Amino acid sequence: MTNDNGHWFTQWAKVADASRLWESYNTTMTSLKQTIVDKFLANLIAQKSLDASKVEALRKLLAENPKVKADDFVKIFTGDESDVA
Repeated sequence: MTNDNGHWFTQWAKVADASRLWESYNTTMTSLKQTIVDKFLANLIAQKSLDASKVEALRKLLAENPKVKADDFVKIFTGDESDVA
């Protein structure tokens, strides 16, 4: 039950370490994304670039959708009017 690379348990431990590393990476990237989104939205609020409802719609969109599409932004920024805000 061994191979050239050693005992099967050693190989399993390497896979488990890689899995923990990937988990850590995903957690870090999620935290980084959230930090960027929070700062971006805080900047929009501070500059009063958008009204509160659009900022909240952006916050919700960015929190709920890992893959945001351009059409999602168009819906927020056009709202009921036909012009982009």
